[in-house]
Amino acid sequence: PRHIFVIVAETYMLWPLLDKYNHLPIAQGLSTLRKNYDSIFIPHFLPSSNGTMFGLTSILLGMPEINLLTANRLSAQQPYETALSVQLRKQGYKTRFFYGGFPSWENVGLFMNNQQIDESFYYADFGGSGGVWGVEDKAFLQGVSQHITEEPSFNLILTSSNHSPLVVDMKQEPQIPDEKQMGQFIPPETADKALLIQRLQHFQYADQYIAQFVQDMSQKYPDSLFIITGDHADRWTMQSNPSLYERLSVPLLIVGKGLKQSMLPADAAGSHMDIPATVLELVLPKGTEYYSLGQSLLLGQNLALHAYYWENDAAIGELSSDTLELLPESSQPPSAQELKQIHQTAKDIQTVAAWRILHGLELSPQTH
Repeated sequence: PRHIFVIVAETYMLWPLLDKYNHLPIAQGLSTLRKNYDSIFIPHFLPSSNGTMFGLTSILLGMPEINLLTANRLSAQQPYETALSVQLRKQGYKTRFFYGGFPSWENVGLFMNNQQIDESFYYADFGGSGGVWGVEDKAFLQGVSQHITEEPSFNLILTSSNHSPLVVDMKQEPQIPDEKQMGQFIPPETADKALLIQRLQHFQYADQYIAQFVQDMSQKYPDSLFIITGDHADRWTMQSNPSLYERLSVPLLIVGKGLKQSMLPADAAGSHMDIPATVLELVLPKGTEYYSLGQSLLLGQNLALHAYYWENDAAIGELSSDTLELLPESSQPPSAQELKQIHQTAKDIQTVAAWRILHGLELSPQTH
């Protein structure tokens, strides 16, 4: 593909895309992309942890998040050989990062520079009004599109409007249902109805403008690849006691010419760290070597790892215990042996990641 877009959407959770919430109008953007474009949708997908920077780091570096604040570590002052930006740059892609906030947030400006991002764009580079977290998504994504040229590029995009405090003026967005219209979807037992209405409106706003961006860019550059996911979930749902699956999951939607849902293995499950391997398998010439602690979702990855949880196609559970919940369509829990293997795999991957983050590539000789 000429252009690769990885869109990390603030607080974009999976549950609004589930069939049981079809009556809500808030996820029609991604639903339309899924239906009308060549695409692959991964329903068993977890974020790397519970925060935005954790997710962004894992997506860029192809590593699990173990809450070590990777971007602020000494090792992150050098390019990670697993970084998607580093590997795509070798293939001739110009690498860019777009964020409507500030480069000082979580040290992101320096981190991106160190990971061979050629160009970064922040608050000052986009017009439009902004909230505490940055330029509103509508103006931000319109601004992003103006920086895309014919030159092949990898573009990592972080949105921010769907983050409290929720300050987008919905009176300027007549296509979004107003308080009265959105109010009909609110469960009667909801304690703070006004807050939930606001949340639904902002989710729909973010969803709509992400979908619009994908439509516009794919029309202008038909040979583009889009990867859309959420940075984290676990902020709010429509349920007072949601399942772990609804609480924790984020979507992963891959849009690009020639993609088919049948390309996804039936038992596929993954997390943020699997995005680089999935992208590289789609774009690299056959036989090209690449580096990642994650695995391609199209080549058999069937375990999603969050910092505290795991998920496969049958269940979702805690890494710190044997507690688990069956997924809605599942009737068979993992066996004791399978559960043991899941925990061991998570421990092995997290141990390798911790070493790389804390010690870099140094292997010190041991004295006896």
